[in-house]
Amino acid sequence: MLRSIVLLLTASLSAQNAPLPKYKVVKVTKPEPTVTAMNTLAEQGYRLLVPGRLFILRLEATPPDTYRYLALSRESGPVHTINWVNQQGARGYRWLTQAGVMEKEPHPRNYECASTVISGWRRKDAPIPADLIEQGFHPLGIQAFDAVIGPPGTEFVFERELGKTNSAGLVLWDVQPADAMRSGNVAKQVDALAKKGYCYFGPAVSRKGGGEAVLMKKCGPGEGPFEYRYFDVHDAEQLVKELNDQGKDGFRPVPSALDRPPHLLQHLSGSKETYSYHVLQDKDPAALEQVLNAPDQEGYVPIGFVWRVGWTADMFLVLEKSSTASENP
Repeated sequence: MLRSIVLLLTASLSAQNAPLPKYKVVKVTKPEPTVTAMNTLAEQGYRLLVPGRLFILRLEATPPDTYRYLALSRESGPVHTINWVNQQGARGYRWLTQAGVMEKEPHPRNYECASTVISGWRRKDAPIPADLIEQGFHPLGIQAFDAVIGPPGTEFVFERELGKTNSAGLVLWDVQPADAMRSGNVAKQVDALAKKGYCYFGPAVSRKGGGEAVLMKKCGPGEGPFEYRYFDVHDAEQLVKELNDQGKDGFRPVPSALDRPPHLLQHLSGSKETYSYHVLQDKDPAALEQVLNAPDQEGYVPIGFVWRVGWTADMFLVLEKSSTASENP
């Protein structure tokens, strides 16, 4: 009997002292249960790394200095949303626009956001991007908002740290669309704009009626120049081969361009880095988590989900590993 108790205590202590896995996966359901699950993991030191229909969190912090999350409140359009975001920003939360949640760092600062219209109902009080930049805001992302009347609108979201001004001087705000019916033609426009000093900013709504579009912004100091290519998604075998072929030339997927086509690849001119890729396909959170933490994935970092849409919708998780030219055989 005593031996059994000792064995149970030993097993319990071993389980408590076992190292936590590097990655955890949370299934995205309704906002509140999803954020509750995220915060349970965040208390152990995890932080959101990849958003999507599954959230991938990575072990990055040491309790009690941990991250916290809030579900984004979408009430009635951009004005109310931005006001709510700024209330949370005063508490140290930052808006992760692609994830639809807010994140508070272990040692937070305070932030505020503003937005200006790209498409949809034009608000009379919408600020001008150049004015926001002059006030110390920087572009955060692109966000769609449901409209009370008419179709949904799209807005640029800007952010600044409270109390900070634009100490670097004025930055030219110049955004150009690349819009066409096919990914290849969008990529040609992107490449032409890149040669003029533009870099990828985010996805956009095409005005071609069934087309594809992205927005390119004028590169700021220290940004670029970049070269761009694109890739299609047919199946896992084709995807991993194409990404690895492109990675040998120093081209890597733009994470924010994975969600929908055109799926762009970006190369910083003069960079000697090359990239290799793994692709995982599993919609079950527990199974995907197990594969992510497997020894053969060591060194590969998940960067985003990409979809193939046909008779079925297949989801692929892209993992990336970088190396310099001197490290290659």
